[in-house]
Amino acid sequence: MDLGEQYIIRLDAEQSPDLTSPDVLRSMEDKGFRITQWSDAKDEEFFYYQPGLDQFRNASDNFVVLKINDDNVIEVNEARVSQPLAVRNRVGDVISFQFVSRVSRSETFGDVTREQSLGPAIICTAVRDSVTTYRIPKRGEVLKFVVVHTTLSTLFERLGEDVNEYPAWLRECIDGKGSGPVQRVLFSEASHRSLVWPCFQPPVRGSLRKKWLSGKFWELLTVGLQTLKEDVSYDDGRLVDTPASEADQIKRARRIIDREYADPPSLEALAAKLGLSQTRLKSGFKSSFGTTVMQYCLHKKIDAAKLLLAEPHLSISQIADTVGYEDPSAFSRAFRRVAGQSPQECRQSGPKKSPDGDTPGLID
Repeated sequence: MDLGEQYIIRLDAEQSPDLTSPDVLRSMEDKGFRITQWSDAKDEEFFYYQPGLDQFRNASDNFVVLKINDDNVIEVNEARVSQPLAVRNRVGDVISFQFVSRVSRSETFGDVTREQSLGPAIICTAVRDSVTTYRIPKRGEVLKFVVVHTTLSTLFERLGEDVNEYPAWLRECIDGKGSGPVQRVLFSEASHRSLVWPCFQPPVRGSLRKKWLSGKFWELLTVGLQTLKEDVSYDDGRLVDTPASEADQIKRARRIIDREYADPPSLEALAAKLGLSQTRLKSGFKSSFGTTVMQYCLHKKIDAAKLLLAEPHLSISQIADTVGYEDPSAFSRAFRRVAGQSPQECRQSGPKKSPDGDTPGLID
């Protein structure tokens, strides 16, 4: 695994909105300053480059990078970006799982730039051959994420995992058959967020913190890998040619919605993807889970919104957009129908409980 050294490049305020060209970014590399020193780090050592990190303090509230060993690294980042900047790094033979609460940024791998605005999600990135990456967070944005990095080429051998249980795009990346770095965004389960939050306020200090973060690394890595396993039947939106019962297909429908709740497929598209009629999908889903497909999707949106409401720096409009509502008023109406209170009331007092202890909701 090669993580290179991370550099911060300060950008001119009037230029930053248009800096999506790799050539322009490369021309500004001499303005960068280093903030990590991976090449000199020892096992179980935080590998900051303190002189550079001191310059970054104005933009970063919490930045932790721990080298567990030559194959494993965990990074915790909680930053309010107060100035236009780009983060440059050269990486190779690495697979990373980034657990995010919400992030808006542009990211460049080689000559390809993607604009991203993500809610609760896991971003999986696999890089076989070395490539320079640039991340440009939006000015004023609060970034809050945890990343685990591990060596790609030896991952399955080290863990004793069968590579054939994982998506074809990952196997092709390892074999060098793809066209370059691959990135997939997977909407995460609500339970995954509870695994991440302690990283920002760890329950231990001193030398024990390194041991605790090492344990957290393995916890998050296995969650990321399991999420990929559950995606194995949906490479590029198509089912693999393996027989499955209707009950299995209905369960797969729920997993698709769990990951894509913010922008879910239509009922017609979901049924076609699963090889079921819309009638069989609707009746099977209601029979299995006690609710309709659309109501289940609605509850996933509201569940995600409740988690985001715990982050006071996010506005109601931002949360609405993150969970898939262009109109904040429509979001507020839907939230009240499901949760029994407005988003603002939920933020102030916590989720309202029904008499049996559950948050009230709608079941058709």
